[in-house]
Amino acid sequence: MELYDPALTVAFFYPAGDEGSDLLWQAVQSPPPGKKSRLRRRRFGTDGAGIVQVALEREGHWEASTWRELAGEMERWLGMAWDNPPGQPWGSTRIYLAGSVTGLYEEQQLLQEALALPGQPSRPMTPLPTGRIWLVVPPAMTAEGNPAATYAWLHSPREGSRQEVETLWWGEKAPLLRLELYLHRALHLLRQYGPKERADFWATLEEVEAGASSPAEESLLRQACRSALRKTASLNRRHNLLRSSTYLYRQMVSELCQDKGSLLAWYEKRLEEALTQWGYDLERADRSIALAQTALALQSEPPAGPPMSAQPAPATSPTSEGTPAAPRRPILPWPAYPVAAAIIALCLVDENYLVIAARAAFLLVLSLALWAYPRLHRSAR
Repeated sequence: MELYDPALTVAFFYPAGDEGSDLLWQAVQSPPPGKKSRLRRRRFGTDGAGIVQVALEREGHWEASTWRELAGEMERWLGMAWDNPPGQPWGSTRIYLAGSVTGLYEEQQLLQEALALPGQPSRPMTPLPTGRIWLVVPPAMTAEGNPAATYAWLHSPREGSRQEVETLWWGEKAPLLRLELYLHRALHLLRQYGPKERADFWATLEEVEAGASSPAEESLLRQACRSALRKTASLNRRHNLLRSSTYLYRQMVSELCQDKGSLLAWYEKRLEEALTQWGYDLERADRSIALAQTALALQSEPPAGPPMSAQPAPATSPTSEGTPAAPRRPILPWPAYPVAAAIIALCLVDENYLVIAARAAFLLVLSLALWAYPRLHRSAR
C-alpha cells in the first residue's frame, strides 16, 4: 500500500514558564539528518501552556515503510528529547499523517504494515471532518509509563484535503491541537494521583479516623489531622484543575466528533471516572477531618464541676476583691421613726386649715430631702 505525502508531526505540551520548552526549541534549530524530508517547526503559548510543534514531510507517493523512516529521522534529530523531553512537560502527541485510498479494514492492515504493529481485531478510531485518526499507542495514565500519545491519521489524497488537516492540527487555534493540550494536562494530573498516592491518602484518613474514635494522645491526632489537611488541600486543587481540563476537553470533542463510541469519547469517559473517584475521596476526607475536630473539641472541654446547691443565694453580693459585702444599715435607728411620727401628728393639730396645709407641705419637703440626701451621698462616693 502507498502513502501520499507522508509526514510525521510531533507536538510537545509544557506548562507556561517551563524552561524545558526553551531547551527543546534550541534543540530543534539544528537541521534534521535526512535529506529527503522537509522540516517545519513553530512555537507559541496559549491557555497557560507552551507548545512546540515540529514536522518532517515528504511529497508524492511513497511506500508504507516511509513512516518508519520518518520516525528514525525524528529520533536521531531530537535525540533524548524524543522519549524524554527536557523540563517537566505534560506530554506529547505524535501523528503519522498521510493520504490513502482505503476503507476501514484496509486502513487497519495499512497501520500494521507501515508501523510494524501487532495484529489486533480492531483499534480505537475517531472520524474527523477530514479522514480518520487511529490510536497507535495511548498515553500513560500512571507515572510509570510514557506520556506520549501516538496516532495515525489517514485522509483522502484529493486536492485541498491537506489544507483541511492543517486547519485542524497545525497552529495556535487548531481544534485538534487544543484537544490534545487539554487531554495531556488532565492526564498529567491523573499521573500525580495514581494508585500509590491514593493508597497513601486513604491510609492517612484511616489514621485520623482511628485517632478520633479511640482515646489516643491528642498530639498524635493533631499530627494526623495536619497531614490529612495538607494532602486534602493538594487533592482539592488538582481536582479543580481536572474539572477545568475535562470541561474544555468535552467542549472540543463536541466540535470535532459526535460519535459516542469514538476514541475521543473513550478518553472523556476515563476523565469523568477520575473526577467521580476523586470526589469520593474528598468527601471522605471532609468527614474524617470533621470527626477529628469534634474529638479534639471534646478532649479540650474542662471537667464538669459539683452540682449547684438548691439553697437560696445569700443576700450579700461579692465585692471587687472577692469578699462578701456587709449588709446595708438603715439610715436612722428604729426608735427615731415613732418619734418622727409623733412630731408630725402634733404639727398637724391646729384649728386653721391653712396652717395645717403649710405645715404638711413643709414636712413633705423635709422628708423628701432626708430621703434623697444619703442616696446622693453614696452615689457620689
